[in-house]
Amino acid sequence: MPGEEQGGFTLRDVMAVFRRRWLPVLLATLLGLGLAALLTALQPRLYTSSSTAVVNPVVTDNPAAALSQDTVAKSRAVQYNELAKSMLVATRAVDLVDFPLTPGQARGAVTTTVPTGTSLIQVRAEWADAQQAAQLADAWVEALTQEADTLARADGATPQVQINRMLPATVPGSHSSPREALNLLVGGALGLAAGVGLALLLEALDRRIRGTEDLQRAGLTPIGMIPASIELSGDRRVLLEGGSNPDATHFRAREAFNELRINLQFMNPDDPPRIITVTSTNQADGKSTVAANLAATLAHAGVPSVLVDADLRRPTVATTFGLLAGAGLSDVVVGRADLADVIQAPAEFGGLLVLPAGQIPPNPTELLMSDRFKQALEALAETHMVIVDAPPLLAVSDAAVMATRLDGALLVLDAKSTTRDDVRQAVTALERVHAPILGAVLNRVESKGKDGRYGYYRSDYTTAAPSA
Repeated sequence: MPGEEQGGFTLRDVMAVFRRRWLPVLLATLLGLGLAALLTALQPRLYTSSSTAVVNPVVTDNPAAALSQDTVAKSRAVQYNELAKSMLVATRAVDLVDFPLTPGQARGAVTTTVPTGTSLIQVRAEWADAQQAAQLADAWVEALTQEADTLARADGATPQVQINRMLPATVPGSHSSPREALNLLVGGALGLAAGVGLALLLEALDRRIRGTEDLQRAGLTPIGMIPASIELSGDRRVLLEGGSNPDATHFRAREAFNELRINLQFMNPDDPPRIITVTSTNQADGKSTVAANLAATLAHAGVPSVLVDADLRRPTVATTFGLLAGAGLSDVVVGRADLADVIQAPAEFGGLLVLPAGQIPPNPTELLMSDRFKQALEALAETHMVIVDAPPLLAVSDAAVMATRLDGALLVLDAKSTTRDDVRQAVTALERVHAPILGAVLNRVESKGKDGRYGYYRSDYTTAAPSA
């Protein structure tokens, strides 16, 4: 049903989101990389050196006893590992090194582990100086050996195992912390994830109609996309032949109106619409611009056309074409003038006739609902294509009233401001009175990218300047 959003979020939609929201994704990724680099620079450089001790069984010639003592050595290695973590070993190791540190600092800088199923004790010392890290690791093994020997002597029994240094510590050639590459990778990944989340949030909060997919979800038939053009900005609402600056922007705008004309002419070949109501959701969406250029394009293509200003509250057509605005449609409806007396022909647009709004009446809706209004337009439609510039739908009910009595409504939407909620309300207003909706025109589409969802997809195809 028209007016209802249809379908789900496709992969193409996701890619369109990233193309449209690439800037916050890029900025968030760069921010993550920058923070990671800053934190890495602020972290002290630490060097790690390792020394390995082995718990050996006391030598024996008895094979059975040797196997048993090997098992005891592995068990004692686990016990000595607990001793290696103690403050006793830390205090003794501090006395063995030649640089100042406290037992607490030494204990925090050293970690010891026993690989599963071995009698090895691995000592890792992490310190701000590479030479001192190696010295601390060796001192820790020596302190562990001395402390274990002291405890064994205190028991008075014959020791079954002994601790020997297996691999002395070496001076590391590079720092082990911070890990710049890993930090940057993590920072960039977190920044990218934050950027993607921000992009999806912005997309969810952005309710604007941005392209043909949004129109189709709203149940509307997209029949035209008009690119933003400097030729149609400010008070300028109609493209002059050749234009003041006939560049690619002018060309794209003219071609867009030609496409809109063709789509309308072939909408129903057996019974094409003759009286088209051009309206919009809100004021300033560009419906008067689209109506004026559509009528001018039809006339330029050889189709006799009449542009009727039926916005009897804020008429603009006479000003757009530089015509007299004293008399027009309202005067014809109330019987003060005939059509032949008030219709004007702009000199710059051959084949185009313009019927201004005339004097602004106190009761516009009643005039537009009258039979005399419909009869006047039907008389024009006998020989001409009639384009009716109507007020916006969400402001007053005039456009809905006209559309239900004429051939249908053409809904103009602004790609920069019209929201899906606006479209839903406008379509509901037309459906409520059973007015036929011919389709939608998306106006002021940015000429970016090749995605029809949010950019005018045509490439520049202007005539190349002749070479000298």
